[in-house]
Amino acid sequence: MSEARSEATGSEVARSDVAKPDMVKPEMAKSEMGRADSAAVEAASTRLARALAALEEAVERRRELERGRGALADQVHTIGLDRARLADALDREAARAERLDTVNREVADRLDQAIATVRTVLAGAAETPGGAG
Repeated sequence: MSEARSEATGSEVARSDVAKPDMVKPEMAKSEMGRADSAAVEAASTRLARALAALEEAVERRRELERGRGALADQVHTIGLDRARLADALDREAARAERLDTVNREVADRLDQAIATVRTVLAGAAETPGGAG
């Protein structure tokens, strides 16, 4: 019986020494995994670099928009100041025009009175015999 055991043990040893085609040796697996990991890390690094570049471009565009908004806000403020200044000048000129219109009417009334007085004097002088002269 001992021979049967030794034969069984001998055949087990012989089977374990034979490399199975579907098994990969640990040294080869580490090398292939290292290359695969390296490629994956490289791809991820490339994607990260592209994403960071896109983010930087987006931030720069946003900054430019904010600068543009600031410039527009300054222009709106300046236009508001100009509008207020022009409205004030228009109010002053409208008041001045009203005063001139009032003075013009007063002068016209006085001229009408002066003309009427001169006509009355001339009419009275014409009625008086020998008044002129």
